[in-house]
Amino acid sequence: MSNSRDQERSQHLNRWKMQDAGFDFGKLRNRVVSGLKSPLEDDCSGRAVAICRRFSEYCGSPPGDVPKQVGDNVVQVFFDRTELAQKLLDTDSWEDWITYLQYLLWAVRDLASGSCSHPPTERPLLLEGVPAAISEAIDLSPGAPVSIVEGGNSWILVPRGAELLDGALVHDVLGLLPDHPKVASRYEHALISYLRGDPAQVRNLLDDLRFCLEQLLRDVLKNSKPLEKQRDGLTRWLRACRIHEQIRNMFEDVLKRFTDYQNAAVKHDEKCSLRETEFIIYTTGAFMRLLLKLESESRGETAPGR
Repeated sequence: MSNSRDQERSQHLNRWKMQDAGFDFGKLRNRVVSGLKSPLEDDCSGRAVAICRRFSEYCGSPPGDVPKQVGDNVVQVFFDRTELAQKLLDTDSWEDWITYLQYLLWAVRDLASGSCSHPPTERPLLLEGVPAAISEAIDLSPGAPVSIVEGGNSWILVPRGAELLDGALVHDVLGLLPDHPKVASRYEHALISYLRGDPAQVRNLLDDLRFCLEQLLRDVLKNSKPLEKQRDGLTRWLRACRIHEQIRNMFEDVLKRFTDYQNAAVKHDEKCSLRETEFIIYTTGAFMRLLLKLESESRGETAPGR
């Protein structure tokens, strides 16, 4: 595996560490496999073969031959006999199973981006059908501690069960961050740290949030200034986005208080506490959500949560 793939896998495993299924896991497995059968067998373009082979690569297995039938301009996969189906149906470990499911979503993403052997494609039925089948299976499984978050041609499985992870601060913000990978990685890390509730990690958690906001402002405003020196550029940018003057003023005021708190309680004195982190998470998420939605609108895209 490449370094980037190793890092991606490490982030996924950290995301699911200490997660307990605690529900009817067997039914979810069956629903997922049953739902995937249609998009992976009905697609006759050869893309399903590419996905199965990419999945095997993520698992560290030789790609091998995917069970299939080749006809005139048609390639039909026998999904039930693939390594993908067998691992999703027979794996008893929740952490292993959720990892295999993420491997599948990464394989779909790779196909969409053209990093598979198959030529890139613009979200055909197969690329919509796989995550849709997984999402439907999750919705039909009460208590399943997992959600699927979309961002462009990428889909990420995140733990469900905390109110924070079910709202717009994760689904909208993570869904808008594919173009800001450094921010996405640190924001995700901060959320995981918060859910673990470890007081020893509070300072690192708050450092992650500061980095997220600072880096996102640098990306959006196209500069390398520290957080404390972004006020003027941010005000001009918000004005260009036709944001109301009072909202601009509010943004400036809260940004100053956010920076003052980080400098006083986190960076120097370390007088931060776990009780304060939820407020800072929500404040950071609200900042980033508005910035990301405005950035998306400026590029003529439709932002999630509109």
